[in-house]
Amino acid sequence: MRNLLFPIICLSFLITQFASAAPNIVWIIGEDASPNLSCYGEKTIKTPRLDGLAQEGVRFENAFVTCPVCSPSRSAMVTGM
Repeated sequence: MRNLLFPIICLSFLITQFASAAPNIVWIIGEDASPNLSCYGEKTIKTPRLDGLAQEGVRFENAFVTCPVCSPSRSAMVTGM
C-alpha cells in the first residue's frame, strides 16, 4: 500500500493540472425565444448580456430539433438521445 501512495499523489496533481485547462461551457436554453434576440438581428428587444456571450462564444445559425415542442427537444439535447 505504501508503494502506491506516491504514484497516486503524483497522478492526482497531474489530473488537476489538466482539468484546469478545460474550457468553460455555458449552455443557455430559453423558452420560446425564437429569433427575438438582438444578436440575431432583432431591433425591438435589447439583450446586451446575451449579445456579449454571442460575440465571445458560439452562436447557432441552423439547428435541428427532434420534436417541435420544447420539453421533448430539451430532454433530447440534455440526454443526447
